[in-house]
Amino acid sequence: MKNLGRLFALSIFFFTQLYSATLTAKVDKKEVILGESVHLTIEAISLNMPSMPDIQSINGVAVTGKSQNNEMQFSSINGHIETQNKSTLELDFNPINSMTIKPISIKVDGEVLTTKPIDIVVKSSPSISSNNTQIPATNSDFALILKPSKPHIYMGESINLKIMFIENVRKDIVKLDYEQPAFKDFTSKQIDDEKSYIQNGRVIHEMEYLLTPKSAGKLKIEPAKVVVVTKEVDSFGFYTNSKKNIVSQSIDIEVITPKTQTDLIGNFSLTDTMDKMEVESSQPVKLTIEISGIGDLSRWGGIDFEIDGVSVFAKDANLTSQTINGELHSTYKREFEFIAQKDFTIPSKSITIYDYKSGKIITLSTKSYMIKIKNATLSNVSNIIKNDNNISFGSLDNHFSPDIFKTLFYLFAFMVTIFILFKLFKKFKSTNLWRKKSFIDEEEALKKLYPYISKSSEIEEMVQQLYKKRTDKSVHIDKKRLKALMESI
Repeated sequence: MKNLGRLFALSIFFFTQLYSATLTAKVDKKEVILGESVHLTIEAISLNMPSMPDIQSINGVAVTGKSQNNEMQFSSINGHIETQNKSTLELDFNPINSMTIKPISIKVDGEVLTTKPIDIVVKSSPSISSNNTQIPATNSDFALILKPSKPHIYMGESINLKIMFIENVRKDIVKLDYEQPAFKDFTSKQIDDEKSYIQNGRVIHEMEYLLTPKSAGKLKIEPAKVVVVTKEVDSFGFYTNSKKNIVSQSIDIEVITPKTQTDLIGNFSLTDTMDKMEVESSQPVKLTIEISGIGDLSRWGGIDFEIDGVSVFAKDANLTSQTINGELHSTYKREFEFIAQKDFTIPSKSITIYDYKSGKIITLSTKSYMIKIKNATLSNVSNIIKNDNNISFGSLDNHFSPDIFKTLFYLFAFMVTIFILFKLFKKFKSTNLWRKKSFIDEEEALKKLYPYISKSSEIEEMVQQLYKKRTDKSVHIDKKRLKALMESI
């Protein structure tokens, strides 16, 4: 009888130990390369279904992925079917420094249980350096790495940024979503399409961007993100989808400004061409300026002209850029037209450039052009008044001859007629009829319409007709249409 009691007591003890509540925490790896994620699994087993906490961060590092699974397990002991509940909380996070995951406490079956602390070691990858061309080593199934071509650049200079998604183990990937960095402090341009290749048994997916800083100082490239969904086999042998959030490291780029302020930074050349050096009065001459080379021109103000007595019409600058051998090549092109009625000079314009490769400051200048105007409008009228001393009045008696009185009478009548006509003309000019039929100076209209040719195709067509009429008088100008266009601006 005593033996039976002992056996019963041992059974109770065994049952209690078998079904005692447990709480454990484990990670998929305790040593990671900077940029890799850590997968933390918290598992609670109890008679009653435990309630898992809402964990948003681990040691101050934000949780990037979270999933929870609850399941009920059945077992038979001495003919009795017993149940136990298993709750699993899985968390993904990207540590940036070595850390110790603090103990996590959960109330299980009325008892507060606590996990053990876990040490995580984060190592810097030597291949994040711009001088290293090797793909960094990783310990996890997946990794996402940012790799800039330089750690510091000059304002106006561009850098190349490679983003590499690495598959260490060939998984059955169901879905892969990529989110590029925000590039808040840079203008970005993707270089070519995604490249995929195999290196040392690992599959590498690579994207490359050309980044140009918007300002000087210490700028940050935000992390890139990839969500990977893979097909896995659970403990029951069924296929299930497993989602992981992979987050890269962020990178600081130092953007330097030269000690001496310049107009541009880079390596550029300048060309300028004039279509003609001599024209008729009020005919245009065209100057074309082109600046091209390595560097960014998008934030440059450009070149302008202002010349007394000369109408200057500048078209909008044409700015293009392209990537050649990993460098940003930019071209600035602008056309100017000058119209004057007398000779004038187009002055030289200079720009200063800091060449960060040589460390030198270079000055580029346009040529100065002296433009000759044919049949120029005379600025001074020749003095045709003769000296009063050369006029002879003859004798005094001749001034009072009958012919003189007749001449004076006709002269007086002529002056009265002119005065009356002047009054009538002035009154007629003030009427609406005169204003409707007023003459439009085509040269003046050309000068006023020209700056608006880019805003209206009708204005552009009218300006072209006015130009043609300068050399071809048979060209007909629709006065009503011209007046309407003049009023529209």
